Amino acid sequence: MNAYIDVWFQLGLVGLVAFVGLIGLAFIRSWLLESRQRSFVYARPALVLLVLRTTALAESYLPVGFGWLAFVVCSVKASRELSWRKAFAATRPG
Repeated sequence: MNAYIDVWFQLGLVGLVAFVGLIGLAFIRSWLLESRQRSFVYARPALVLLVLRTTALAESYLPVGFGWLAFVVCSVKASRELSWRKAFAATRPG
């Protein structure tokens, strides 16, 4: 089985939607960070998340062990460097 079916069986439809949403949000944030910074250091989280997403289609590796750790580290790296709160505060008048 793949990771998406595994999450669906364990957490139900709501868990699957939350899981896919987290993966999508982390990938989009890391991709936006990479496109703004233009350095290989900032491209690594996007590449690792892409590999994790692709691997999750074939095997249930992402929601356990090192896959989950790599996902969290890449998500935190992308959110630390590209904060929506800072962008919102910069565009807010006043």
